[in-house]
Amino acid sequence: MISDFGLWKAFVTTHKNLYGRYLPFYEVDEANYCTDEINLYDIQLLLWMNGQIRVKGRVLNPENPYLADLAQQIYDYLDSKFEQAPVNTWMLDEFYGQDWTSDFYKAKFLCTLLSTSFYLQDEAKHGARYDMIRTAVAQVLFPEGNLDRKDVNYATAAIVSLTARTGALQLLPAEWASCLFANRGMEKEARYFAGIRSLKIQIFQLNTFDAHTITLEDIKGELSLVSLNNS
Repeated sequence: MISDFGLWKAFVTTHKNLYGRYLPFYEVDEANYCTDEINLYDIQLLLWMNGQIRVKGRVLNPENPYLADLAQQIYDYLDSKFEQAPVNTWMLDEFYGQDWTSDFYKAKFLCTLLSTSFYLQDEAKHGARYDMIRTAVAQVLFPEGNLDRKDVNYATAAIVSLTARTGALQLLPAEWASCLFANRGMEKEARYFAGIRSLKIQIFQLNTFDAHTITLEDIKGELSLVSLNNS
């Protein structure tokens, strides 16, 4: 909230759009719920999320009295310090000041960050998923066992950045990015990331191309039209 980065806001506004309420589990007074401020139930839900991913074979009670009491203590402390905390303008400038849509590889890098490096993305489960995908990539690309670690890592990161559903909402990284930009009124960027789709990894032949689109043909003869227009 202090940095105004917007990841939590992306979570609650998307949850609201999907399910008609800002948070799962908790009945909040939506008339007084502000997406730009710290809310008590936000903290309680984050505590539950962090506890749940560390529990194997059980489901924690999100209304556990201990979580509620701890959330209240944290809320009171944060509320007393909120106005004293420095604003991290550097992070905002670094993230929102870049043109992520001018180069697909920059867009893919952003998706990689959103799939691996943010607190809502369930990194514990993502780590297991990453290892599973990496093993599959190694078997497909290098069936003879002649591994090229750099190529395997690159291919794995590319797959994960575009196909791994993360976090409590199980959104694709590009969907998270679209939500972040939409909440800041950056409609061009929001549309760009909302339009990203991934094709199954296979061999393609370049069929036709011009300044705006390329057409790819797979081994079954099926065509895929890829837009090069970032607007």
